[in-house]
Amino acid sequence: EAGLSAYLGRGVIFDRGIAFRRFEVAAGEGHVLAQSFVGLMLCDGVGTVKNEHLGLMWLEKCRASRAQMAARGDPIAQ
Repeated sequence: EAGLSAYLGRGVIFDRGIAFRRFEVAAGEGHVLAQSFVGLMLCDGVGTVKNEHLGLMWLEKCRASRAQMAARGDPIAQ
């Protein structure tokens, strides 16, 4: 949530670098939405140095996490 606030500039200073770092922490803890943001931001070089290879790795991790959630019956992931 803090990453999204910084990304959008809601209630905090608009700073994509801060947003990326916050998303990165949450992604490392398994947060699926944060994983997708990290992947997209890396692929586009938003808030961080562009790294398409690493970005695609995060997007694949997100896809795999969503598949696991769907297999467990999570209606949002399905």
